[in-house]
Amino acid sequence: MHSGPEAASLVKKFIKTYSALPKLLVLIKQFLLQRDFNEVFSGGLSSYALTLLIVNFLQLHPRRMATDEDANLGVLLIEFFELYGRLFNYKNTGIRVTNGGSYFLKKHHQSYYEEHSLLLLFIEDPLDAKKVVTRGAFHFPIIRHAFEHAFLLLCSAVLGNGIPNGYQSILGLIIFLEPDCIERRGQWVKTWGDPAAGPEDQL
Repeated sequence: MHSGPEAASLVKKFIKTYSALPKLLVLIKQFLLQRDFNEVFSGGLSSYALTLLIVNFLQLHPRRMATDEDANLGVLLIEFFELYGRLFNYKNTGIRVTNGGSYFLKKHHQSYYEEHSLLLLFIEDPLDAKKVVTRGAFHFPIIRHAFEHAFLLLCSAVLGNGIPNGYQSILGLIIFLEPDCIERRGQWVKTWGDPAAGPEDQL
């Protein structure tokens, strides 16, 4: 994982290009956090790896909404979970965000026959093509199933079954806000105003 100026500059560039990126990142990061899969040391995804995963999703999205300021974040979130939870061919396919984003055959990557060959999620480092940023994500098979489960829950609610008793929103089916978090948000709004345009408001 990168933490230096180069990585920060790259992420800022992506944020300027894809207005939905910071909002999706907040949502999916919280989703992983509540399942203890948001840290590399626990076999989860680093913020850098997750950012690249979302960027690639937006780069290759077939519709204009990926870069649209008024993009329907709910639709994007469901489609993210569908792609990486159900559709993506992890066995053979790697992810690349350079030059507008693409997929590639993992077996053709220069790291494939080294220690990275067994990785399920294979994301090339845009700052060093010889490296794979997901080398520590050994729990990704579980994360993939969590993505699939989230997709099924959201689709069920959206397509007719509605929100089950005990839940206040569709998003609440997959992301739970602790009472102290809600209280802190209330204090923030009282002090600074309603952050309606910010990514926090998407929770």
